[in-house]
Order: sequence, then C-alpha cells, then structure tokens
Amino acid sequence: KNAGFYQGNVDGKMGPMTREAIREFQRMNDLKADGIVGQQTWVRLGVYADSSVGGGELGAAEILK
Repeated sequence: KNAGFYQGNVDGKMGPMTREAIREFQRMNDLKADGIVGQQTWVRLGVYADSSVGGGELGAAEILK
C-alpha cells in the first residue's frame, strides 16, 4: 500500500487485490510477476516499509523471508 499499488483496506489477508498489486509492483520493478513475495520482491519492497504508517503491516510479514 505504501508503494501505491494497493488501494483497499489492509486486512492481513492475501486476496486477489493483494496478489494483483504485488504483480503490478513486480512488473514495474523488472521482477518476475508471479504475485509471490520472494526474496527479490522483499528487497524492493523494503524501501517502502515504514512502521509508522498503518501499524507496520509490512514488518509483520517478515516471517515469510
């Protein structure tokens, strides 16, 4: 959401809107657009991580690394 690719409410679920936002982010960052947040996608998303915005949703997903 911080990167501007997702416009819905953050609910902690990986739904179709989230997957499409991830794919669009990946396309715009020259990554494989598979909708999976792998290591390369995490690295690129890192610049948008801000724990003061939205309660740190991105940080909570660090377990997936």
